[in-house]
Amino acid sequence: MILVWATLTDAGAPELAHARDEIEALEELDRLGACHVVTKVDEPWENLTTTLLKAQPDFFHFIGHGDSDGTVRVNYAGELTMDVQVPHLLDLLGAAPSGGPTGVFLNACWSSSKAVNWQPHRGWLISVDRGIHDAPAFLCASRFYRNLLLPDTPPDVRNALRLAQESVKAELQSSNDMLHTCWIEVGGQDAEKHESAANFVRIVFNRGAFRLPAIEEFALEDVQLALSHTAMALTTGRLVEREGLRELRQVSIAELQHSDVLEFVDSAIRALDRSQRSLAVLANAFPALGRFGHTPAAVPTYELERALTLMDDLDRRRNEVLGLVNKFVESHGLLQLQPIEISSSTRFAQHLRAQE
Repeated sequence: MILVWATLTDAGAPELAHARDEIEALEELDRLGACHVVTKVDEPWENLTTTLLKAQPDFFHFIGHGDSDGTVRVNYAGELTMDVQVPHLLDLLGAAPSGGPTGVFLNACWSSSKAVNWQPHRGWLISVDRGIHDAPAFLCASRFYRNLLLPDTPPDVRNALRLAQESVKAELQSSNDMLHTCWIEVGGQDAEKHESAANFVRIVFNRGAFRLPAIEEFALEDVQLALSHTAMALTTGRLVEREGLRELRQVSIAELQHSDVLEFVDSAIRALDRSQRSLAVLANAFPALGRFGHTPAAVPTYELERALTLMDDLDRRRNEVLGLVNKFVESHGLLQLQPIEISSSTRFAQHLRAQE
């Protein structure tokens, strides 16, 4: 059974144009006999625990707005909306009867911002790495569940998600509309404290420093720090957040000593070093980018193309790292990460060129 929890009424945010289509697509699975679907639209947040107790769903599917601070928007007291931290929502689901849903799909912008730092209770979690347009969000979710529940073969969550992503990308044919997802899977309620090496590697690189093109980064100093933390994580097995030194995840050193892991780590650290050198060239050429990111003062109009060339080099160097990561994690049965969009091809760069 799927519990669909949708927050559609929010006067302070853009309309979710395809949210009703997404709900109808999921309810169609009920009519086809694939599963039972219970839909709650603009249901007060305070009713979630009671709903979970009554429904005891196998899957929980959230539709609504999310923010880069790791929150999702929910209805409160029937008329208002409020922001709820994703880890709080996930812990609430995990506290439900029988351990909670075995699968969670958070179809909201930035819903994986804090989810990657959360230790799942069991099953699988799919969430979104960044802002996403309504159309790919709706299409990917509906096709994922059809791939998962309609075939006669046993459910295969990884394959269902992969096929859904590929079909959406092929249909939309636009990198700006790609669905970027975070993937977490664990085997049981008593998951061990330490990650497997492959899952740890994927989490290490499923972060801001390997998502945004250089032109959209706020400050290159943050990127430099994140790249250093990434290299440190691969050698120490301890991941700390970009801002500050709070430990996020860890893996035992023994996990990192396997021959295939050592080979990957060696290649990845050398590729990270090349990224650091590209970043240094960019920062030396445009020092103000280090602290303030792209502003008219940091990159004068007449220097735009030179800046974009250097930004593109940094983006390509980081994509070389992601290529190594994807080859490694895919060999261990995990989903690949999306490459970084090249700065000169972004809509922001096109906007800046139009102003010249």
